[in-house]
Amino acid sequence: MKYLDVLKPFAEKGLRRSNRYMMKPNLPPDPILTENIFDITLQNKIVDILEKLESSNEISGAQVCVIDGEGKTLAHSVKGHMGSLKKHIPLRSDAVILGFSTTKGIAATLAHRLVQEGYLSYDEPICDRIWPNFCPTVDVPDTILEALEDSTQVDKVRQQWQWKRVITLRHILSHSAGLWSKLPAKLSIKSLASCESCVKGFEYNPDKPEDTLLPTSEPGSENIYHYISFGWLVAGCCVGAYNLRHGKQATYSEVFGAVCSPLLSSDLKTAGFRPCGGGGGVHEIAFTDANIDLSRMAQMRREAEALGEKLEGMNFHGDSDDPATKKRKELFDGLKGKEFMLDQRLWNSEDALNANVPAAGGRFSSKGLALFYHELGKGAILSSETLSYATKIAFDQSGGLNELIGQTDMTGTNNSVPESQVSAKFGLGYQVIPLPGENNHLFGHVGVGGSLGFHHVQSETSIGIMLNMTGSGENGKHIMKIISDHLKW
Repeated sequence: MKYLDVLKPFAEKGLRRSNRYMMKPNLPPDPILTENIFDITLQNKIVDILEKLESSNEISGAQVCVIDGEGKTLAHSVKGHMGSLKKHIPLRSDAVILGFSTTKGIAATLAHRLVQEGYLSYDEPICDRIWPNFCPTVDVPDTILEALEDSTQVDKVRQQWQWKRVITLRHILSHSAGLWSKLPAKLSIKSLASCESCVKGFEYNPDKPEDTLLPTSEPGSENIYHYISFGWLVAGCCVGAYNLRHGKQATYSEVFGAVCSPLLSSDLKTAGFRPCGGGGGVHEIAFTDANIDLSRMAQMRREAEALGEKLEGMNFHGDSDDPATKKRKELFDGLKGKEFMLDQRLWNSEDALNANVPAAGGRFSSKGLALFYHELGKGAILSSETLSYATKIAFDQSGGLNELIGQTDMTGTNNSVPESQVSAKFGLGYQVIPLPGENNHLFGHVGVGGSLGFHHVQSETSIGIMLNMTGSGENGKHIMKIISDHLKW
C-alpha cells in the first residue's frame, strides 16, 4: 500500500471536523418527505435503480425528478451522500450539485431571450456592435504580428483575425465559432471563478498581444463542441448587448438576474437552481467525486514528454491523419499549463464553489433543473416560436471528443459502437434527442458524469437527473432509459 493511501483516511477525518465539511445547523426537514408523488410505479422503478447503482458503488449521490405537463411530480427520489469530504452527510433532495455542461442550456436560454427582446440578433458579427473589444480593428494589429515567434505565420494570423471578425451568436450557439479549444491565457482556479475575467481573455489586449485568441477554423465551416469557451462567448454577447442598451456595466450574473430570473417561479428557485454557481445561500452544496481519466491522461503525457518519450497508445503528436486524433492534440495543446481544468476535484475548492462558469459551473437540484425545463417548455421563458427555432437540429457532433459532452446517444443501447462514431445532435445551444414519431423529441443538455435536464415535447414531461460522481455518463443514460420506457416515449 502506498504511503499516501495510508495517510488519506486520517487526513480526511481531520478535515471533516471543519465547519466547511459539516451539515448546516438548523436545516428544515427535507421537502421530499412531504411531497406528493403522482406515479408510484415510476417512483419505485427509479428507487430500485438508484439502490442498485449505490450498492455497486456506481454513484456517490443521485437525485432524480420527473414532472408532467401540469407541474405535478411524477417521481422524485434521492440516494447516497454529499460526496468527497462530505460523504458522511446524506444527500438531500434540495442540495445543489455541480451540473457541468447542463449549465449550457441555461446560458443558451438567456441568449435566446435577449434575441427575442431585440437586444441582438443571431447573425450580426458580435464585434460590430455588442462586443467591440472581441475583435476591434478591421486589420490585425501590428502588435500581434510583431509578437509572433514564427514569421511564416503572418498570413495565417491575418486570415484568423478576419475569421474572428465575422463570428456571430449563431456560430457560438452552434459550436462553429472555431474557438472550441481556446482558454484564456494564464488561467488559474482563482481567475476561473470570475466570468468577467475569462470573457476579457477572448478580447484583444494591446498590452498582451501574444495572448490574443484566434479561431482555428473559419466560423460556420465545422461544428466542434466548445466544451468550456461556449459559456464565456455567450456571456460576452449577452453582457455586451445588455450593457449597450442600458448604458451600464452589469455582470453576467446581474444580466441573468434582470432578464431571466423574474420569469422563473418561486418554486423553481427554492428547489435549488444556481445557474451562475456560487456558494452560500440556503441550499447545501454537494461535492464532486472524480471518476474520469482525462486528467490522468494529461499528467501521463506531461511526464512522458519530460522524459523525451512518446506515450504509447496515446498519439497526441499530430503524426496521424485521423481527425479525432488531431482534435485531441489540439485539445491537449490548449490545456498546456492548465491541466487542472481536467481534474473535477477542483470544483470542490473554495474559489470554484463561488465560480460563475456559464458553460459548466451551474449548481442545481434535480427538481430545480426539471422545473426549469418544465417552465421553458410551457412558454414561461421563451415564446413557442423562439423555442421551436432554437431546438431544431442544426448539426451532429461526433469524432471522439464525446467525453467532453457527457453521454451522447441517450436512446441507443448498442455498446459495441465506438464512441467516436456516436453523434450528439444539437440545436442552437441545446442538445436534441429525436425519437420515433412526429414531433417526438427531447431538448436540454447533459453534463460530464450523467447529470442532465431535458423536456419531452410531445408529452410535456421534464426530467432532472443530478449525479455528483463524474464518469462515463452511462448511469444517467440508464436512468433516462427507464423513465423513457415507462412513459412510452
